[in-house]
Amino acid sequence: MWDFSIRRTIGILARTMPFILMRMAIYFVITLAFILATGTGIGYGEGQAPTTR
Repeated sequence: MWDFSIRRTIGILARTMPFILMRMAIYFVITLAFILATGTGIGYGEGQAPTTR
């Protein structure tokens, strides 16, 4: 059976913390961009069908 070590797990998380934080920041920026695009009406304008005059 596999022997679980909490100390080893915390060590692995500590070594990969910069990548985890970078990934969280990227997801936050993408989410913020979606919220701003929806709130400012960019999404509404982009979804409009072209009109003929």
